[in-house]
Amino acid sequence: MGSRNEPRRFPPPWTVHHNESSYWVEDANQRRFGFVYYRGSAIIGTGGEAYQTQDEARRLVSNFAKLPDLLAPKSD
Repeated sequence: MGSRNEPRRFPPPWTVHHNESSYWVEDANQRRFGFVYYRGSAIIGTGGEAYQTQDEARRLVSNFAKLPDLLAPKSD
């Protein structure tokens, strides 16, 4: 694992974006990651993939986007 002095692979801030079927997170370089797909109701697809409701997907990705702030070293 890298040291805290190395540049981050996905630099903050992380922002949430969405379209008609998913939410995702983008880093400061506008790289997309952390996709969560949703449907009108929570189901398991034929391939075993899980779909959340739109509200569940939004909450998951919103919390995921907060990770850089939560994991940042505390300043005294």
